[in-house]
Amino acid sequence: VDEWNEDGHSKALTNPESVIKHEFGHYFHEMNTQPKNEDANMNWEERPEPEMIDEEMWEQIISELGKYAGTNITEFVAEAFTYQMNGNELPDELRELYERFDGPEVPQ
Repeated sequence: VDEWNEDGHSKALTNPESVIKHEFGHYFHEMNTQPKNEDANMNWEERPEPEMIDEEMWEQIISELGKYAGTNITEFVAEAFTYQMNGNELPDELRELYERFDGPEVPQ
């Protein structure tokens, strides 16, 4: 698991390669979701299905991916994409959430 800086971003995101992966995660996510997912930039509490993310799930997001991933759906997806691109495997619950929000397929 990556370590986090004071802003809640993965310290891996101080690496230019990881920043690029993160931004590609946004791009590929947008390609998967436009125009069908208008709620992607909403905070977790504003989503149409708030029960999907309970306190335990939110804590797991923060623990695995960092505070920034807990900001909203698009940052969760981009951080999860970067996490996987850096060779990590998402826990099953986060993998299901990633897929639910149309997270892009990670190249092998």
